[in-house]
Formats: sequence, structure tokens, C-alpha cells
Amino acid sequence: MEMRWRNRLAVCFLILAVGIFMVPVYGADIVVIEQAKVNMPKIRLYVHDTENKMLSKDDVEAYLGQELLETEKVSRFDKDREGSRYVFLMDISSSVPSGTFEQMKKELKSFQRKMGKGDRWTLMTFGEKVTTVFQDQKASDQVSDKIDRLKGKDDRTLLFEALKQAAQDIDADSGQRNIFVVLTDGEDFSGGEASKAEALDVLEKKSVSLYAQGIENGDAKNRANRKALGEFARETGGEYRDFPSLEDLKDYLDEFQIVELAGSSNKITFQKETLSVNFKQEKKQVQKEVYLTRYQKAGEKAKISKAEKTGDKEIRIYYNQSMTGADEPDHFRILYQGKHPAEVLKAKYAEKDGDYYSTLQMKDSIYQGEYTIDCSDVVSDSMEKTEPEELTVRLKGKNYVVHHYGPIFLLAAVLTGGGVFAVFRTRKKKREEPETAEEKPREPENLEAVQEETTKPGGNKVAVREHLEAGHHPEIMLKVYADDRIAARISAEIDSSLMVGRNQNSDLYFDDPTMSRQQFVLFEKGEEIWIRNLSKTNPTQCNGRIIEGEIPLRNGDVLCAGSTIIKCEMKERTV
Repeated sequence: MEMRWRNRLAVCFLILAVGIFMVPVYGADIVVIEQAKVNMPKIRLYVHDTENKMLSKDDVEAYLGQELLETEKVSRFDKDREGSRYVFLMDISSSVPSGTFEQMKKELKSFQRKMGKGDRWTLMTFGEKVTTVFQDQKASDQVSDKIDRLKGKDDRTLLFEALKQAAQDIDADSGQRNIFVVLTDGEDFSGGEASKAEALDVLEKKSVSLYAQGIENGDAKNRANRKALGEFARETGGEYRDFPSLEDLKDYLDEFQIVELAGSSNKITFQKETLSVNFKQEKKQVQKEVYLTRYQKAGEKAKISKAEKTGDKEIRIYYNQSMTGADEPDHFRILYQGKHPAEVLKAKYAEKDGDYYSTLQMKDSIYQGEYTIDCSDVVSDSMEKTEPEELTVRLKGKNYVVHHYGPIFLLAAVLTGGGVFAVFRTRKKKREEPETAEEKPREPENLEAVQEETTKPGGNKVAVREHLEAGHHPEIMLKVYADDRIAARISAEIDSSLMVGRNQNSDLYFDDPTMSRQQFVLFEKGEEIWIRNLSKTNPTQCNGRIIEGEIPLRNGDVLCAGSTIIKCEMKERTV
């Protein structure tokens, strides 16, 4: 009796084990990511939930590397709206049993009857060579005739060569979903592991998933080939199952959902990156390696959207997109009322709640009036790296005149008031006291002699004029060369500073596309004229050497700014 129970128990375990191994491979995981079509900043996922649960935006949390992506939309795959492009690769080698080969042709013809309006399909065969039977077709009787004429008789099998060629022909930039289906026993004579690695690399770069339909021919080696084929298919994001099942495969593929993600920038690295997706409802994380090789052009150029005063000595500048180089104080040139430079001591860049901004700590207080904000080497964090145009805004703050000249006005008012009061007291006193003969005002004895003395050369008038002329600014002659000859001579007076660059708001600007918008600045320092390089992307050179920081200019120095050559000649000061 005890033996019977043992035997029955053993039979139950055997049935359970067989049942486990007979479960289809499709649906083995709860959530499967078939494809990740990357066209930065957009990423589209094709996701399958084996329990047919509809995902929601809140259920999906995705990261590209360390960056949190925005989940924009989740929808069911609609074959009539979008459609798919199917590429079938059929093994026509003699190792495929003849009965199975005929069944493959029958399954292909039945598959096209389930195709949607937007679906297209291509059929390629591989044996001794790779051949395209038809390409990018809808379902039709002509296609069925071509399938009927296929023969399985070749001695060699170029499996991975066929996959490689088919993947290279795929347009990865199209909006369609690309699906490869291979019908084979897994045997390959196309060059071993190198060809397998090459085929996998192209499939991954083109975001193509492979669905393998393994064919059993009774050979012991066939089992190993089919196992390796299954591993290869799963590496691409596809699946493996034993043939025939093309109609079941079509039903499975139509059950997928589309998850649309968005990054903050269209920047790509041309390398493989890790995409991590958390499905919160299923408590499942899926990772997929994706290639960042395609991007969409930025919808708009970088610009400064607004600026506002955020402190007594603080300005916040907002951009319309993510920026780089926006945390360096030297990258900002700010003018008050178009002529008074405002020095930036510190710059801090941040991205928060969809805003992109730089907070600038100024040396002086913010005054009421117009501020012109210009950037140099501040560019969009995108493939285009566009530089924002300058912005003029009106800010609220202290009154500039009162702040700078208020004490002087107050002192002048006090002195004026005191003087008026003293004159008033003197006149009042004189009116009260009797007038004597000695106190009467006397007329000058010779009025003409006095007038002649005040206007002759060397008098006060000439001395005052010379004093005013002694404080003029240094001058410099800039000779601009083109084709080894002087194209222009520019005489400039250095009034505090002289900005030179491509920007038309510079004091001296050139129509030179290789020159930065703010290339360099000339300024007075003591009795000398100095130059400071402002461009990091294309530094200014003096006598063939890159200017590091600022240096004094000498008579005859030759400057190279972009593709413009400038020779400097100092003018002697005259007193």
C-alpha cells in the first residue's frame, strides 16, 4: 500500500514537472519591454503586460542613466492607426524537414490575413545566399504566389548574415514599429561568433526586436542551436517559441502598450546607455540597454525669457531651456542704462520645477532702470548649443542719482541754505546800521585796464581750458588686415573700456562668423592700455600666443580674433 502512494506521488510530481516545461515562453515575465525607440529627447517603449493590465502614467517611472524622464502618455497599440513593419526571414536550407517547410509557407499566408491597414511586411530567404522575395508590401494575392514558389534545398545557412543585412536596410528614424521574425532550425554557416555579434549590434542600434520560431529536425545538435537562438532573440527584446505559431504571435504583438517618455534635452552620446523602468503596480523593474544615436532638432533656440530682482544685490535670469556655462560670473556682461557696467561676483545655475535660471550676485546694489543682460559661452544643453540673444529689462530698485549724488546734493543744499541765510543776515544788518562816507562802495579807477587783464593770454580763462583738456582718454589706432593688406583703419578712444566682438551692440563689432559675440575688451589701466580675452571657444591671440586673462598692449602688437588680424598702434597723449 505504501509503495502505491509513493508511485502515485511520483507520478504527480512528474505531471507537474512536465506541465511547467510545457508552459509557452511568451508571457514568462509579467512585464516585457520589446523595443525602446530612441529619438532624443523622445523615447517610445513597446511594453507587454501578460495579465493584460492597462498601465497608467503614474504607474511608470523611468530613468535614462541618472536622469528622471517624464512619462508623457500611455496608450494601447493600435494596429490600424500606426501599424508595424514585419520582416520575415525564412530558412530555405535542406536541414529544414520538407513537411515543416510547407507548413512555414502555409503559416506565412495565414499571417497576412491578420495584418492591419497600416501594416507592411517583407520576406527574405537565406540559405547559400540572402534573397529578398518581396519588400514593404500589403497583403495581396501576388505575395501569396511568391510564397508558393519557394523551395527548401540549399546546403548552407547564412542566418546571421541575413539578420545583419535586413537590419541595415531598416529605417530606424521612421515612426513605425520594426519587428523581425525568423523561421529556422538555428543552424548558421556565416562565420561564427563574429557574425553573430555583428548582427546583434545592428539590431540593437536600430531598435529591432527578433521573434524566433525554432524548427525541430530531430538532430541532437539542433537542440543546442535552438537554445542559442532563444538567447539571441531575448537579447534583442524579442522572444522564442517552437514553430508553428505565427497567428498566435500576431495576437501577442497586437496586445502591446505604448509608453511615451521625454528627457530634458536632445543630447546624445553615440554610446549605449541603461534605461531603467519601474512599473509600480506590478512592483517590477526592467532594464534595457539603448543606443543614443538619434535626436530631433530643438524646437526653438535658447533665449533669456525674463530677468527679475531677487535681492538688494541679486538678479535672477530665466532661460527657456536647460543651459550650460550659466554658473560662471565671467560669462555675463550687464550694463545699467546701456553704459554703466555692473560687475557680477558670483553665478549659480539651477533647474527646478521646470524652470531654468541663473542667480547672479552683483557687486553693487540694483538700481531702478534698464539693464541689458548679455551672455558669452552660455549655451543650450542640446546638440545645437545655441547662445541666447541679449535682453533688456526694467528692474525696480534704488534711485541711481540719489544713491550716488544724494550726499553731494545734501551738502550743496546745506551750504546754499547757509549762504542764503548769511546774505540775508548781512543785508538786514546793513539796512539797520547808518551808512558812513568811508563805507560807500568805490568805483574802480581804470575799468578798461581790469577788463584787459582778465582776457589777455596767460590769464584765468586759458588756464581753466588747459586744465580741462589734461584729463582726456588714451587713443589707439587699430589697423585691420585682409589678404595681407590694410582693409580698415580705426581710431578709437578708450573711454573706460572698449568692447570688441561679433555682437552689434559691442563698441566695435566685426561681421566675422568665427569671432565670438564678445571677443575681447580694451581698457585703461594707469597710463597703459590693457586687453582682456573674453572668448573661451576661440581665444584671442597676441603676437601668436593665446591671451590668458589680461595683458598690457604694446605699440605694434598684432591681435588675432577669429579670422580677423588687427595691428595696434598707440597714440601719444597730448597735454
